[in-house]
Amino acid sequence: MIGWLACGALAIGGELTRGPFLQQGTAGSVVVCWRSSEAGAGVVRYGPAPDNLPYSAAGPSATDHRVLLGGLQPATAYYYAVETSGETLAQGSTCRFVTATPEGSKAKRRIWVLGDCGTGSSEQIAVRDGFYQLHQTHPADAVVLLGDNAYYAGTDADYQLNFFGIYEQILRQVPVWPCYGNHETYGEHFADGTYAYDSIFAVPKQGECGGAASGTTRYYAWNHGNLHFIMLDSMTSSRAATGPMAQWLAADLTSNTLPWVVVCFHHPPYTKGSHDSDEEGELIEMREQILPILEGHGVDLVLSGHSHSYERSALIDGHYGDSDTLQTTHFKDMGDGREDGDGAYRKLAEHASPHEGAVYMVAGSAGQRSGGALNHPVMKVSLDELGSVVLDVTDNRMDVTFLRELPEGGGPPATDDHFTMIKGALAPPVQPGTGSLLALPAGTGVVHWEDLSDNESGFRVELSQNSGPFALAGEFPAGRRWCDLSGMAAGTALRVRVTAFNARGDSPVTETQFTWPAAPSSVSALDVARFRHFGVTASSGDAADLADPDHDGSPTLLELGLGGDPRDPDSLEGLECGRDGSARFIASFSRQAMPELTYRVQFCGDLAAASWTTVFESTGPQNNAGKVTVTDPAGPGLVRRFARVSVSRTP
Repeated sequence: MIGWLACGALAIGGELTRGPFLQQGTAGSVVVCWRSSEAGAGVVRYGPAPDNLPYSAAGPSATDHRVLLGGLQPATAYYYAVETSGETLAQGSTCRFVTATPEGSKAKRRIWVLGDCGTGSSEQIAVRDGFYQLHQTHPADAVVLLGDNAYYAGTDADYQLNFFGIYEQILRQVPVWPCYGNHETYGEHFADGTYAYDSIFAVPKQGECGGAASGTTRYYAWNHGNLHFIMLDSMTSSRAATGPMAQWLAADLTSNTLPWVVVCFHHPPYTKGSHDSDEEGELIEMREQILPILEGHGVDLVLSGHSHSYERSALIDGHYGDSDTLQTTHFKDMGDGREDGDGAYRKLAEHASPHEGAVYMVAGSAGQRSGGALNHPVMKVSLDELGSVVLDVTDNRMDVTFLRELPEGGGPPATDDHFTMIKGALAPPVQPGTGSLLALPAGTGVVHWEDLSDNESGFRVELSQNSGPFALAGEFPAGRRWCDLSGMAAGTALRVRVTAFNARGDSPVTETQFTWPAAPSSVSALDVARFRHFGVTASSGDAADLADPDHDGSPTLLELGLGGDPRDPDSLEGLECGRDGSARFIASFSRQAMPELTYRVQFCGDLAAASWTTVFESTGPQNNAGKVTVTDPAGPGLVRRFARVSVSRTP
């Protein structure tokens, strides 16, 4: 458990029975809410320190108090105390908040997202404490609720016990932004059509916190720095594309000028957890009717709950049917979105731009987990695990993390998923380095260039002979540094253009001129491969046989001999091991047509004894290019064997 210092509560003619908690936090204002046991005028005193509260704001006589503090400075810490009828009910060092950064600010913000949290269970507390540990070093700027905030029926009593009773400490420091879930409607339905939720929360119905005024507690918008949040009601409001909520949504998105758009609602458009988005009406209607509006205005992230699991999509756009209608064309990026994996999701536009793709997330396991098939095809990650979501946004970068519960016995909580989205960060690639030429017999050769960029999608190579027009010689993938040539004649004046390209555009062109020699070079196949990767044939520097320029533990000679790229730590396939049909161990590797090398495969049964037995060896003309599979002669009944492949220069 994380320890907290509680605010003092004085019972002199009245007691604090709820809160204080914060709402509508902006750069210049915040609403302080609390409940007192007796009705009376509410007053908030506030200032720069717990014992220095020179300012005050007042509200009408009530038991449920909502007092607006205005005229505040952005990104500034304030302390406060709350009073009812002149009696101080809460004060102290933890009665503190920090105002938001100014609208449009690119400073870092942290948002804590909770879906289906209000179970009142030990699981809810463990998830809370997992984030509280993180909150101590980098506090949240806002708390977002995805619905089903207080089980079972969303009554005032449920909220008191399973929401305010659990999150009391953080709610008095960080503004909370809720949305409706189905459990919010299971309690008493009042004569005016409202539920307990509507009277508990003071959400910005009139656009007080940015965005268009909705006039209702059911859906609204708010801004924080350069983030625009939209909280929708997927439960009680019409989900029709022509309904009031959709019309307000379109108007709000049209007027938005902030680059990041995050949308929250309870019923997920894509899920195969404890609920199924192919079968339930609210989920289907949100996908079919609301998603086209969101994607048409450049939404970046959509957060939902309802399914008590964690599911996270790739970057997708335009999929509004059932799961079996998903096509590869719906993926804007099929990768995992991780900089330590397939790479961050990148959007070309710096602002909210239509149909560049969105990530859809189900984060409904902050209070319980309920399993399910967890196999929706849009999802990159599907987990039956407890946790909450943390959004960290700085300038044009958003980092999203699925944070697990606090482990039993302590220690840091695990992070079972993460991804990054970057907007407007993709620049054209850097110009390639100057080319070099290796002319070989029979009019063949290799042109090498230096790859000086880290964001190219590929390279384009064009050739001109004897002042003729340039013709495309080929397009090559990112990281490639060579183009093989053929059909060259002695004395040919050759001009080579190399251009790096990506989705943003082309690099400047690097043009190099050569004259094809009358006496081509006579080098080994190994040194031709070395020239392709390094532009030199000599075994020196990074190109030396025993060098390891990509620091993957495999020297240049081994990587060249097995067809890897000595400059790419992920390129070497190495040795593949398995069993054949008779249960004997086998080992396979990719051999290159390099007669100057000796390939050797060895097996052993005990690494400690280092009793390696050579089972395969090839050299000279035996070295045909292709996959080689070697069978271990040891008996098929063995449980464990070790294998290794070596590449060396033939003496």
